[in-house]
Amino acid sequence: MTAITLHQLAALTQPKLQKYVINTLVAASPLAERIPYESTDQLTTTAPYTSSLPTPTFRKLNEAGSEISSDFSQVSRSVSIIDNDIKLDPVTDKLKTIVDMRQQQITNASKAFGYFMVDKFVNGDITSDPDEYDGIRRILQEDVRFNGQVINATANATEQSLLPGSASDANYLGFLHKLDLVQQLVEPVMKPDQLNNAAWITNSVFMLVVRAALRQLKMYNTTKDQFDRDVFEYGGVPFIDAGFSPAGALAGTLPAGGVASNLVIGNDVESVTTTNGGNAYTNQTPIYLDRFGRDFNMGLQVESLMVKDHGEQTATPHYRIIQLRWVGNPAVFWQKRSIARLVGFSPSGVTS
Repeated sequence: MTAITLHQLAALTQPKLQKYVINTLVAASPLAERIPYESTDQLTTTAPYTSSLPTPTFRKLNEAGSEISSDFSQVSRSVSIIDNDIKLDPVTDKLKTIVDMRQQQITNASKAFGYFMVDKFVNGDITSDPDEYDGIRRILQEDVRFNGQVINATANATEQSLLPGSASDANYLGFLHKLDLVQQLVEPVMKPDQLNNAAWITNSVFMLVVRAALRQLKMYNTTKDQFDRDVFEYGGVPFIDAGFSPAGALAGTLPAGGVASNLVIGNDVESVTTTNGGNAYTNQTPIYLDRFGRDFNMGLQVESLMVKDHGEQTATPHYRIIQLRWVGNPAVFWQKRSIARLVGFSPSGVTS
């Protein structure tokens, strides 16, 4: 099957309502536009992945060449079902107000769907809710396949402050060196395209600090995303804000250090376990490097995002029902060099 991103799906979609929902979802959550999906017809998929490459050998003249083959292992991943109905009171179609209430309900639900998907991509935890999938935070801490895919800011469990106005050029150069080390852990992208690219993922607080560091060092560089918005990059890789959960999307504010405040990635509040090579930090903000594409971060879906208008119901009060359903898992990583993270830096200056 051919892989596809939600952004590509929107371009191919004919029904206007479905196209609108997908475009609104992707525009609200920039991370959602980058993840490609492969189709599956099972709730749990077991697939092979390359665990080691073969070793070529020389031969002498007239000597038979030796056989070589790759080693393969298997990984099993499950998909989850997100299924919700938008209830629209038919009276709203008759109201002459500045705001189109029916359209606003659809817009709000589409945005919330996008925020929710990204939140679970990062923070999903099947030990807390068996109906969801594990997100990248838990995968990098618990999955032994990713042992060593972490770079620590310091040699111990004390965080390194990067607070603008206090951090020196030397501090920022040391931070960028750590980002370089993270890039060494992830397969490089030679020719980026919609199905084959990479991104740094963190929160908006840390992104402000990274901008300050790059400007101070005169290394600030920007590019454009799919919606022609400016995004800045380092090492040729753009930064993406994981944003807010649905609960904080409207009223959420950038919190002080040590507070999550409905951010998908909290501000200097995340702890790190020593599993897979991390130091035991308690007040830090991570940066993830995600390599999207086949054999790397390639999500699974049983069906593309489905948008179905069921019309007005016969039961009173005769709500009009629009159903949003997606059966998939974006946090599927097929090999070790698909993702890595940097831990131990404190953009707000909160240290243990």
